[in-house]
Amino acid sequence: MKKYRNLVLVIMLLAVNLANAQIFNGKAFLNLNEQGVILDGYDAVAFFADNKPVKGDPQFQFNYEGAIYYFVSAAHADLFKANPEKYKPQFGGYCAYAVSLEGLRPLM
Repeated sequence: MKKYRNLVLVIMLLAVNLANAQIFNGKAFLNLNEQGVILDGYDAVAFFADNKPVKGDPQFQFNYEGAIYYFVSAAHADLFKANPEKYKPQFGGYCAYAVSLEGLRPLM
């Protein structure tokens, strides 16, 4: 059991590091386009509610933590506003694998 203690400690430290990977010196690193839109304009709620990517409409937008989110409807925007932590992308919208290697790469 002793030999696994170090492994568990390393995994715990890595998890804490990854959880904070998108924040550096108080600044969030977000994968935004030139207009400040995250997720290439896809609706963050649709990934959960519709189980597929759906392009959002700029008519239904919400600014959260420096990123502009587009939604397909006012109902989806309201769901996001009620619980943004549930729907926002992890790692600022960057590739989780690249973040684990301390790099930032767009999602493919």
